[in-house]
Amino acid sequence: MFLIKSVPAWSSGPAHRAIGTPKLAFVDVGIASHLIGQDAARLGEPGGAAGPMMENFVVMELTRQLTWSEERARLHHYRTKDKLEVDAVLETPDGRVVGVEVKAGATVRRLAPRALSAGDVRIIQDRARGFVQDGCVTVDLDAAASFMTTHGRVLDRRRFALLLGETDTSAVLAAVDGYRNPDGGYGWGLEPDLRAPESQPGGALHAFEVFEDIAPATTPHAVELCDWLAGVTLPDGGLPFALPVSDPAGCAPFWAQADPSMSTLQSTAFVAGAAHRVAAHDQAVAAHPWLEKATRYCLDAIAAVKTAPHAIEMCFAVQFLDAVHETHPEAAELLDHLGQFIPDNGLVHVDGGADGECLRPLDFSPIPDRPARALYTPDVVDAELRRLADQQQDDGGWRVDFASYSPAAALDWRGHATVRAVSVLQRNSVV
Repeated sequence: MFLIKSVPAWSSGPAHRAIGTPKLAFVDVGIASHLIGQDAARLGEPGGAAGPMMENFVVMELTRQLTWSEERARLHHYRTKDKLEVDAVLETPDGRVVGVEVKAGATVRRLAPRALSAGDVRIIQDRARGFVQDGCVTVDLDAAASFMTTHGRVLDRRRFALLLGETDTSAVLAAVDGYRNPDGGYGWGLEPDLRAPESQPGGALHAFEVFEDIAPATTPHAVELCDWLAGVTLPDGGLPFALPVSDPAGCAPFWAQADPSMSTLQSTAFVAGAAHRVAAHDQAVAAHPWLEKATRYCLDAIAAVKTAPHAIEMCFAVQFLDAVHETHPEAAELLDHLGQFIPDNGLVHVDGGADGECLRPLDFSPIPDRPARALYTPDVVDAELRRLADQQQDDGGWRVDFASYSPAAALDWRGHATVRAVSVLQRNSVV
């Protein structure tokens, strides 16, 4: 009778910091659970053995399937003295390596392949001398949902539920209406670092994000927002960075101290680009005269760029050009023009930002098969998608790398970042 399987440690050469001790797995998970006094109910309790038993099950399932698989491979585990661990490592006779990480959750929503942690992959690549083929674990959407329940504002909780198909557009629209003013604009902290109640261009950006989320559904509030924007647009067609606030408490200085008499490419591009993405399914927005006026301002301002713009301004300009690519022929040449200021690795430092803050390829080009994606090589995009998936925190959410200006904003940004991360991973077929 065979009750225990010994899984050898993996290394393709001198192990250095690798631990060479085999790992033991029970052939029958049911027997293993019985021996440690864990029934189905106890396995599911906090602190139960569901995780180790799931790992044991996967290891034994791989063992069984390798006996009939046409692809020959040996099964190993990997662990270093620094406690970097990969649950299973499959190596073929020609040296190709696949790492498998196992995660157990209380429920299964849409668990999908993502990358192993960057540290795990780097260690395996070092040992395998570049033969790593893949690394499979899961983005834990159950944990992300728990994070949103615990920490997210109502709007982002409903946006997240919409991503998972667990609510409808009316619930999302009802939530964003809480930030709407009678003038048709949006304030009240919809832009997390701008807590003042007054309608703002920054609020308009986030409102258009919601109107994009609900596609193909539309709302009359989108064209009413265009009406409000037309009323605050300056004579040259641009928008000011921000409008005056009555109380700057909780507002970032760059919002509260902005000059309302000066148009900026950053504010106009971030609002107009978002509006064009809504216009793709909302003809009332597409036909609104404000949008064409703002578009012409942005195209002229981008054409006049001679030196590298600020990272945030350039990011919104690229997103804007991507959005108008099909409707304005000059966008293609202008996209190439801005592309010259983006380094090969795609990382653009944010001057004046937090330590180490930079904008990354998925900030500039979050959507696959769009013109802006041509600014990056497939390898760069793939690495960024792996990184984004791996940035999920132990509490289930994602973080931002910039400073927040109030405790409420810090949580709001994490909820917003979590919705964005899952959305980007979905659109790129990672989730």
